[in-house]
Amino acid sequence: MRFVIEDDGIGVSEKDIPHLFESFHRGSNVGHISGTGLGLAIVRRSVDAHGGTLDIRTDEGRGTTFEIVLPFAEPRDRRPVEEITSS
Repeated sequence: MRFVIEDDGIGVSEKDIPHLFESFHRGSNVGHISGTGLGLAIVRRSVDAHGGTLDIRTDEGRGTTFEIVLPFAEPRDRRPVEEITSS
């Protein structure tokens, strides 16, 4: 599955990109925009846990695009849910 999230916001500073997915890191250009610095760290860990990839393209002052690709796997058990829960 492929997810693309785009915005036309403030973008990410080049110096912040290496730290973007660290817990509690906030971009140097956020000013008074509120936040905890946890959102992207959680996204990164979730994508990693599912064996996916996460790419970022950004242009400071123009916006950012995140692309998340998660592998698609066949279900392990193809029995109807009723059979699984009643066994």
